[in-house]
Formats: sequence, structure tokens, C-alpha cells
Amino acid sequence: MLKKLFVLLILILGLNVYSADNTSTTLSKLEDVTFGIDYSNEKPESRLSRLEKNIYGQSKTGSIKTRLDKINKDIAGDVIGEEITPTKDTFMNEDDIIASDGTENYPILNEIEQKLFNK
Repeated sequence: MLKKLFVLLILILGLNVYSADNTSTTLSKLEDVTFGIDYSNEKPESRLSRLEKNIYGQSKTGSIKTRLDKINKDIAGDVIGEEITPTKDTFMNEDDIIASDGTENYPILNEIEQKLFNK
């Protein structure tokens, strides 16, 4: 019985450490993006409060996990730093596209093609 209680206590402590580490990692990521620096030496509560004041204008109440999940959802924190494939070229206007009429002449390319492919 004592062994079971000991194992249960170890599991609970392990989950708390994992959760705290995950919270710290997420806070560091959000702080780095928001402030350009992370405050990993401070308590999670003050770090989260600083982020909320910067994002919402005021600190919120509730559990750290709930508040952190809300920030992540609101600013898409889970995809920060990931490359997003564009759906179209954002620097080109549709009016700038000119259709080819087949009469373009590129002398250098023509010479390369002639030397490589004999045509």
C-alpha cells in the first residue's frame, strides 16, 4: 500500500513538473515573439500578466493554463515561427501579369539552346 502511494505521489509530481516546463516553454516562446526577450527567471504568473497587459491592455484572472491557452488561441501562438505556405504571390498584382504571345526573343537563351540542343 505504501509503495502504491509513493508511486502515485511520484506520478503527480512528475506531471506537475512536465506541466510547469511546458508552461515555461510556451511563455518563453510568446515573450520572445512579443518582447524580443524571455523572462524565464521570473514566476509564470508575472510573466503571463505582462503578456496579457501587452496583448489585452490588462491582466486577466483564472488559472495559468486557461489564461495561457486563451493567449495562444487569440494570437495563434501555436504556429509562431512555423513557415506558412502562401496561397498566392502577395507582391504581384493581377494586372501585372502579361500573357505570352510567343514572339519573345531572348538572344542569350537562344544561343545556349543552340549550343546545348542544336535547335
